Amino acid sequence: MSDDATPPADAPPLLPYASGVHYPVEPGSAAGGEVFREGSTIICLNGTTLPARCILCGGEGAGAPIRLTVTWDSSFRLTRVSTLELRQKAFVHAFLCARHRLIWSRARLFGGLGALAGIAFMGAGMALGVLSESSNIPVYTPHGIALTIAGFATVIVSMFFFTLRSRTLACRRIQEGYLYMEGAAEAFLESLPELPRKEEQE
Repeated sequence: MSDDATPPADAPPLLPYASGVHYPVEPGSAAGGEVFREGSTIICLNGTTLPARCILCGGEGAGAPIRLTVTWDSSFRLTRVSTLELRQKAFVHAFLCARHRLIWSRARLFGGLGALAGIAFMGAGMALGVLSESSNIPVYTPHGIALTIAGFATVIVSMFFFTLRSRTLACRRIQEGYLYMEGAAEAFLESLPELPRKEEQE
């Protein structure tokens, strides 16, 4: 067996995100820091606490930072490196101003309560339908079906409300321990240093 690691000439090119370690900021470089921006994208290390400004408006952060858990699935990307961990999970701590924090907290509360209520309606409707069908005259079957449908609709609406009202940052990529996130306000992005070019890191 040859020890030559050079790929054959007709081999497909190795894609950048599948070869080696490509840190946005070289370890030990003069750039330092853990949070940068590249256009409208935030680039930071997994587990980083973002600056104490609201990520949605750029105002002063209120209270303790919130933990944002994000996931990213790279299975749709073609690489020459196989892995058993296609779905990656990471988190950051971010701040919200008093107004956005109230909106975010209420969305989580009411969305969760609405989903629980919808599940309860669905369970009650199915139970009523079963009891009605087991009786001689299934009088309450339509009511059970209607209650089940109403419960399902409540769950869907609650999840939409939860998702839309508590939306913060969207993760576009997780690579080599770095998160690439979008959705922050321009005023917040302006407080971050630009990602240094490779020649600036040397």
